[in-house]
Parts: sequence; C-alpha cells; structure tokens
Amino acid sequence: MKYIKLIIAVIVTGIAIYIYSGFFGNPIEYLKVKHAFEDYIDKNYDGKLEIEAIKFNFKTGGFYAQVKGDNYKTNSYLDYYYDGSIGDGYYQDTITNMQDEINNYISYNIEKETGIKRYYMILEPTINIKQYKYKVNDFYSGEEPIDLTLNLGYTYDFEEKSTNKSEKDKFPYKNKDEFIKDTYKIVKSLKKINYDFSNVTIYSFKEDGNNAYEVNIKNLNDIKSENDLDKIIKNALIEDIPNEDITTNSIVSEDSISSVDLLCKEEGIIAGLEVFARVFHILGDVTVDLWKKDGDKVYPKEKIAELKGNTRNILKGERVALNLLQRMSGIATLTNKFVKEIEHTDAKLLDTRKTTPNLKILEKYAVKVGGGHNHRFNLSDGVMLKDNHIDAAGGITNAVNLARKNSSFVRKIEVETETLDMVKEALEVKADIIMLDNMDLDTAKKAVSIIGNKAQIEFSGNVSLETIKSIAEIGVGFISVGALTHSSKILDLSMKNLKPLN
Repeated sequence: MKYIKLIIAVIVTGIAIYIYSGFFGNPIEYLKVKHAFEDYIDKNYDGKLEIEAIKFNFKTGGFYAQVKGDNYKTNSYLDYYYDGSIGDGYYQDTITNMQDEINNYISYNIEKETGIKRYYMILEPTINIKQYKYKVNDFYSGEEPIDLTLNLGYTYDFEEKSTNKSEKDKFPYKNKDEFIKDTYKIVKSLKKINYDFSNVTIYSFKEDGNNAYEVNIKNLNDIKSENDLDKIIKNALIEDIPNEDITTNSIVSEDSISSVDLLCKEEGIIAGLEVFARVFHILGDVTVDLWKKDGDKVYPKEKIAELKGNTRNILKGERVALNLLQRMSGIATLTNKFVKEIEHTDAKLLDTRKTTPNLKILEKYAVKVGGGHNHRFNLSDGVMLKDNHIDAAGGITNAVNLARKNSSFVRKIEVETETLDMVKEALEVKADIIMLDNMDLDTAKKAVSIIGNKAQIEFSGNVSLETIKSIAEIGVGFISVGALTHSSKILDLSMKNLKPLN
C-alpha cells in the first residue's frame, strides 16, 4: 500500500510538473533561457538593457523577455527560439520608430520644397544601426546612412485625395521628361536635409501600370542641376558629330525605324544606364527599355537593354553612349573588386581627384555604384595639406595653423605624412585626419599605434588588389585608391542585332 501511494504521488507530481511546464515553462529551461538573455544583453547592449520579466507563451511553447532601455518602459520583447538564437524585438522597434520618424520628416520637407503632396508619395527609408546606439524613444541623429526608396503617385485614389485636376492628372506620368523634372526637384529638397543618403531610388509607374520610370542616385552631391549631365553628353556628341554622320546619312533614310539590343560581353558591375539612355533622349525619337539597373551584376551574352526608334539617331548615339557606359561600368567593376577585399574590416574605400577632366561626376558616381565612397569632389570641398602645400608653408605646424585660421571652422583639416616624425607633428598640431602616404606596412602599423583614436587615419599610395587587404587589417579607417578612376579598364559592352522595323 505504501509503494502504491508513493507511485501515485510520483505520477501526480509528474502530471503537475507537466501541466505547470505547459503553462509556465520548464523551470530548468527557464534558468537556461534567463542566462541566454543576460548573455545576449551583455554582448549587444553592454548590459544597459533591463529585463523586466521573463514569461512563457504556452501557445508557442517558448520563453520571451519584456525589456526596457534605461528608465524608458517599452512593450519590446526578446524571444528565445528552439535553436538557441534570440529574436530582438527591442532592436526592431528602435529601427521601426526611427524609420517612421525619418519618413515623416523627409516627406514633410519634400512637400514643402516641391509642392508634391505627401499622400502622393510612399517613402521606404532603410537604416542600419548598432544595437543600443539608440533607444526606442530616441530621435534619429542623422549620422547613419539612409537607403531611400520613393514611389511617386501610383497607389493612391486621386479622386478621393485631391480636388485639384492638375494633380490628379499628374500620376502616373505621361512621359519620362515629366518624371525627371519632379525627380530633380526632389533631389534638390533632399540635399537641404542634413541626412547622409547613401542611395536614393525614385520611381513611378507608367500609364500601362507595368513598367516604371526609375532613377537611382548614389550621391546626391553629384547632381548639381538638370543640365549637368546633358552638358557632358551634348559636348561629347558635338565632338563626335561636328557636322553630320556622313556614313549613316549616306545609307539610311530619315524615316527609317529600327530596334537594337545592348549586350554584355564580360562579367562585371553595370553603371551609367541612365546616362546611356539620356544620349538617345537628347538625339530624339528613340526609346530605351532598361532590363537592368545600376549596381546589378551582368554576365557575358546577357541582354541589358533594348532600343527602338529612328535608325539614324541610334547609329549616331551608339559610340558616345557606349563609351560613357563602358567607362562607368569599368570603374564600378574595379571598385567592387577592391571593396570585396576589405569588407571584413571597418575600412572604407575612397576614390581620389585623379579623374578624367569633365567626367568627374560620372566617374565618382560609378565609384559609389561599385560600393566605394567619394573623397573630395573638388578643391572647395575640404582642406587637404599635401607635400607641396607643407613645403610652401614651411612645415606641417605652420600649414595647419594657417589653414585653421583662414578656412571655415566647420572644415576638417587633413595632413599628408610620409614619416613617423611627420605623423607626430600632425598629432601635436591636432590635425583632424592624418594620411599615411606611401608608407611601408610596418611603418604604417607604427603610425596607427601612435595615432590611436586622436585623429582619423587614411592610407594612400601604391594600393593594389593584392595589398589592400593587409593595409585594411592594420586598422586604418580609410584607404584611397587613384587607380579606381585612372587605371580601370572598360567593361566590354556592345549594341548588336539591329533590325529594321519599316
């Protein structure tokens, strides 16, 4: 009888534990989960995130933790998954709140500057921030780069939203010229916002509701005005066609219509498709349907675009359009190769001012498409004291002091150094950025150790695909490579399969 009672007691206890575990979780598992949450918070939030309670969801059979940042209470949660991973709802809530704030601020400013109503825009800002750099209730500082996608007009009931007939008729756009005009207005308004836009994509659906007009912009500062690109293209066309295309005009009638394909002949990163299309827009009577976008990887024999229209204008624009596209794609391709070598480090790849005269905005744009970053765009962008400046001023100390005295206080001062003594002098005079120019790796390592976090560090000089990884791994913040623009080969592209259509 005693044994029977014992067995019954064990069974009842087991059932009770089973029922309790079903509703409140296994106590042993609870301790394991609690430890996992604490480790996660220590690692990702420096212990600054507080666990208010750990609870069990009997519906899902998993534990979750309600958390708060500092003294600010939230409804954010951390989830413990079966594989031991942590779902971070606090981080996602922070991102979501930031994106909502950015969305509202940008759309308000676009409406104020352009007159385009907020309800005609869908903005999708994307930011990546380190965990706990911000809290759920914090305001966005403007420091983290923003990847912005903007859809103009397509998804709204215009009859309901607007009583203005001109606005209702505006979307979708009747032609690309209308779309481009609004795009430049939007770019101008975005440049007034103190945010770092790493990439901006603006699009609007065509009247057929299928394909879209689309513009991708890697660097807003490259876009000075609507005419910048057209000036480059028109000058190139005048250079290539000073009077007339005597070959084409001899054999092709004025009213001839044809189609032709833009084909890729080698693997790479495509850049400059809008520039390519703009050539034919300026010549007139040619439509360009793009099958890729800037930044896409392309492969041999792949069709990138199809052109249809006036045969004479297709043939007139072929060389200029291809030259610009090939040049830009070659730069983007080489840049991407360099970027991949250092993507495991915190170093950023920079271009230089070693660009082709009059093509700077296109070449620096191509660097951005390839994943690199722009150094100075021109001599007005920043103070950079190179060897000849230092010699002219009589040394680093005097050069920095004069630059600080005679330039705006908001400008950072960069100093080019070649020896450790020059590094030390630049530090003593409190240069903002110290460039390690043409240093061997051992000397550069010593320089990085001397500088520490007292200044930003840039490495420059004789950087190649074979050496850039080792350079990045010594701890420099930036690596500038002139070869991106002065030594890149073109990406081989061609216009083939021309077919008369009349």
